[in-house]
Amino acid sequence: MSPADAAWLRLDRPENPMVVTAILWLGGPVDRERLRERLAVRLVAAHPRFRSVARPRRLALLPPCWVPQASFDVDRHLTEVELDDGDAGDAALGRLVGGLLGRQLDPAAAPPWQLVLVQGYRPDPADPPRSVLVGRLHHALADGAALVRVLLDLTDAPATDAPATGASSDPGPPAAQAPGPAPVPALPGRRHDVLLAARLAAAVPVTGFRMLLLPPEPRTVLRGPLGLRKDAAWSEPRPLDEVKAAAAAHGVTVNDVLLCAVAGGFARYLERRGTDPLPARLRVFVPVELGAGHGPLGDRLGNRFGLLPLRLPVAEPDAGRRLRAIAALTRAAKRSPTPAATFVLIGILGVAPAVLRRLVTRVLGARVSAVVTNVPGPRQPLTLAGVPVDAVAFWVPQTAAVGVGVSLFSYAGTVRIGVAVDAGLVPDAEQLARAVDAALDELLHDTPSAGNPREGGRV
Repeated sequence: MSPADAAWLRLDRPENPMVVTAILWLGGPVDRERLRERLAVRLVAAHPRFRSVARPRRLALLPPCWVPQASFDVDRHLTEVELDDGDAGDAALGRLVGGLLGRQLDPAAAPPWQLVLVQGYRPDPADPPRSVLVGRLHHALADGAALVRVLLDLTDAPATDAPATGASSDPGPPAAQAPGPAPVPALPGRRHDVLLAARLAAAVPVTGFRMLLLPPEPRTVLRGPLGLRKDAAWSEPRPLDEVKAAAAAHGVTVNDVLLCAVAGGFARYLERRGTDPLPARLRVFVPVELGAGHGPLGDRLGNRFGLLPLRLPVAEPDAGRRLRAIAALTRAAKRSPTPAATFVLIGILGVAPAVLRRLVTRVLGARVSAVVTNVPGPRQPLTLAGVPVDAVAFWVPQTAAVGVGVSLFSYAGTVRIGVAVDAGLVPDAEQLARAVDAALDELLHDTPSAGNPREGGRV
């Protein structure tokens, strides 16, 4: 286990489990046995750590290691549940996912992953029953982008779907990777390696001090002590082409548009909760993948990402000015060494004494309001065990003592917003998801801004 993997293992707490959760909505019922065969071949056989447990080393500060579990049984990791006929819609599914978000996985007791096959889902009572697959995978196994890819590797393109009697000949969906600033500009050859190492060596202590000396976040309902109850919600999918068109029209990136929607959604939600005045800015952590996103997945398991802190202009009522301000922030971060430096710092936490990890968690928890992740998914529709995959969403665990996570995932020409929250802080996760979705709608369709109806969004 790498030091970065060990950090996410050792940062796991009952009030903040370090577990990535993904959900796949399917177009019909899925046969459990066929799904089990897929798991055995494409997950367990392909990735040894998915049949291994974490064991400590003799020296306590060294990262644990993955050891194959002699009694491993894939059936213990695939649970099947049936929704009640009278309560089988999105509300019931949301309660089920929210309950799962609060459960820890113990990597020392069993390989830390779980799939829940939900049967009988009906988004409308008149609809025929469908299946939903909920995956929960510990962050110590890999980062969020790689774990989402692990689940998507269980699928096929419709034309090549076949029973899982062996490894698929289909290349599968493209690797999901979190977009973000490049940590350093590319330089050729050994000179590049030397300059990269020198720059990173200088950036690590500077970044560490800067992170610890960041001013505390304003007190809002998004922050506070965490509890054991969690909640999840998601928006309806939107056409990705509309997001791309808005980005192109204003010379910004898709990521800028989505971050702008998050800032606007936070403003709407805080106003609804009675926050007056709104804080000028709220800081979020944006994970930035540092590894090669398109290499063989087996070589990518593990955590290879850093964190980029961004202060989103929440109080800006005009959507156009908000978008331009965020675009300026992300452009300035393009050459930032911060993601690479925070990756090194995360690894240091993985081998640091527990008292230091607790201190850093407490300090950083007071300096960030949310974690925002954007992962591009497959462009083409997929099937799972012969059943179409209608939609996908996912949630990453919140870094440090953070209680709000917003994830944005694109799939088959659509984009969907997912929200995971501490239920004690945000008792109405669906309202927060709707607020972010409404802010995205404002950007895409030039509707008047809630805070500035006369001038409108100018987007």
